[in-house]
Amino acid sequence: MLSNLCLVLHDKALQSRR
Repeated sequence: MLSNLCLVLHDKALQSRR
């Protein structure tokens, strides 16, 4: 469950950085 949150945050951060 926590892994999913980490993945979502990572994806959001990557997209935001773009």
